[in-house]
Amino acid sequence: MLAFLSVISILTQGKHSMVDKFVYTETDDDGQKKRAQNVFNCFLDDAYDIPVDEGMSVAQYMLKVHEVEQKVIRDNLDHESIFHFMNLILKHGTSVTASIKAGKRHSASRANKAKVFYWCDDNMHLHDSMDDAAWDIAETFVPEKFRAVRDWMTEWKKLRSASTP
Repeated sequence: MLAFLSVISILTQGKHSMVDKFVYTETDDDGQKKRAQNVFNCFLDDAYDIPVDEGMSVAQYMLKVHEVEQKVIRDNLDHESIFHFMNLILKHGTSVTASIKAGKRHSASRANKAKVFYWCDDNMHLHDSMDDAAWDIAETFVPEKFRAVRDWMTEWKKLRSASTP
């Protein structure tokens, strides 16, 4: 966050301290990657210190943010490091997309786990063993396999013995 604020102050006041961190004298690929990574980290911090005027709309604010982003890229990345920067953006986007998709896939499983916990609170006393209860739940109550249901029941039992509601 502090690094990006320094970049903002450079852009507005003309200081060169932060630009020097981005500019590497090396011409090899590692120097280009380091420069791209530093700029990318500034974007991930999302620490834009742009004052909001009272009459400013969201669109006007976003336009100012976009102008600052363009200036940071233009001033700190050259034709070689921009490719590394774009690769970092692509990898980050792929990671975020995969995380969102995994969350959606697992939401049904989390809902079924909650159902099993509620079922155990109300009906566990009706079965002689946890295995019998797990078979009953897996066959009739939730569309999950025995092993998953049995693991959830073990977790429920541990939470109950620890007096966790």
